[in-house]
Amino acid sequence: MAAATGTENYMTRVKSKKLCADAAEQSQSGLQPKSKTRQNSKTNTLIALLKRKQGVSIPEMMHATGWQSHSIRGFMAGTLKKKFGHTASSTKSKFGERRYHVA
Repeated sequence: MAAATGTENYMTRVKSKKLCADAAEQSQSGLQPKSKTRQNSKTNTLIALLKRKQGVSIPEMMHATGWQSHSIRGFMAGTLKKKFGHTASSTKSKFGERRYHVA
């Protein structure tokens, strides 16, 4: 493997600076910032389920996302609260099943 020459290093730096300049130009041109999540993400799926009037149980969330229960609880304690500012509340149904929901 041959070592990079000075010209190759210079060209790499020039390309890198050009990419940075292009990105800065786009950000100043008024482009809309990306949303916090993708449109069809598991996070959006869970938030939609949590916003339902009847709420959602952990087994339903597990089925909708394919996540394990500890991942669901971590999402509600971490991502939902810190990233989105929602607080999940829970109620126990007459059948003993805990249902979670956000306002």
